[in-house]
Amino acid sequence: MGTNLNVLVAWTTFLLPLCAAKNWVSLPVHAPATLEDDIGHQVDVAVGTPPQNSSFNIGIQDWLVATLVPQCIFCPVDGMYDPTLSTSFRVSNTRDGDFDLGGLKGNETFTLGGVLQDLNAPMYFIDQMGLERSNRFSGGLLGLAPTRNESLRGRNILVRLDEQGQLLNPVWGLRLGGDNPRLTIGALDPNEYEGELNWVPELNDAGMIKVDAYRGYQGNILPFQYPVTVPLSSVSMNIYLPDIMTYLTNESLIGPQENINLDTKYNIIEIQCNGTQPPQLQFSVDINGINYPINQDDLIRAPSIISAIGFCNIGISQPVPAEFVLGLTFLRSVYLAYRFPTGNCPGYYGFAFPKGSTTTSDQKPRDPPPRASQCLSLVQPTSTPTPTIAVHEGKHGFSEEKYKVYGENEDQWVALRGVGDLPALKVRGVEDKSVVNGG
Repeated sequence: MGTNLNVLVAWTTFLLPLCAAKNWVSLPVHAPATLEDDIGHQVDVAVGTPPQNSSFNIGIQDWLVATLVPQCIFCPVDGMYDPTLSTSFRVSNTRDGDFDLGGLKGNETFTLGGVLQDLNAPMYFIDQMGLERSNRFSGGLLGLAPTRNESLRGRNILVRLDEQGQLLNPVWGLRLGGDNPRLTIGALDPNEYEGELNWVPELNDAGMIKVDAYRGYQGNILPFQYPVTVPLSSVSMNIYLPDIMTYLTNESLIGPQENINLDTKYNIIEIQCNGTQPPQLQFSVDINGINYPINQDDLIRAPSIISAIGFCNIGISQPVPAEFVLGLTFLRSVYLAYRFPTGNCPGYYGFAFPKGSTTTSDQKPRDPPPRASQCLSLVQPTSTPTPTIAVHEGKHGFSEEKYKVYGENEDQWVALRGVGDLPALKVRGVEDKSVVNGG
């Protein structure tokens, strides 16, 4: 007991400086080189005391923080947080969610970059994730969308860090594409984007913006009633339009293609990618008077298991129900900033061209943001904070070797917890031989 008490006193003493000064953090984003189905964009976080390292999916449209726990039978095991290894784990008997995704409410220490830390962060401990869930994730979910809903707002990690006086500014910045993608919290790093930010108000307190126009081949405008209200989503793969047939059947919009195919089951457009010419596609989005082109590498995907032979999927599709959404295909082509609502200031989204972008433009925002002098006068960082909190890098009981446990040919092999504790079995008829009972 004395040793544990000394450890806790050491941790408490070590954490006191966190509240002494406003700060910010720059986190590397784990992102695929090109967009693939079910591949998330994650950042490293730490949960518990002492902190256990994990990687959480970025949820720019979510307000909560959730972590997967070992009790979750069908959850991916990568980056699971083990509450039995933490002295600060607190859980209630209140459940939320359903068979698709659910867990217990509770509180835990939550650390970002070894710099920002909430000692009593509200969290969900996910112990149920349905096999048919469309947006499966490993590790957990980092919700970056504070809301004005008072019953939810106080449970958001960014609001709590800001109210504790830890954040230099109530903002985050995100670059998902290119080399070394990053998420900053508490400040916007000018090394991550080109020029000035194009700030626009968040609409309906719901992660939405106004889009002036969608443009296809040679800048031709798709025929919608503009402006349109569009949500931003870091868990949606594509740019979604409520009608893609006009785009699909009009060469002035989709451009000259050798062959085009529409997968009616998934509402996916496919273009021939083994023909005489490499496929080319043009698509861009106008926001507040500035045109943002979409990267070719994210717009045209490599053939997948659902693609017709010789065809590549493109990052534009029609969801069910039909609606507008700007997903990862768009987000990987821009730098995105968010000034979350505090006090009398509403939420704002800022857009810019990512650092190193080949796009050059002298375009200027059409409308200045309201209350800019009051709400968008941000403190510029002068240096990158040095981490002061170490995280535990252990595997938390997972085996180095991976096993095939479900029995289907396409299932991935996974690490298992506690394999080393299983008793060795004697193989009948074989002297002095033993095997691990991994069944």
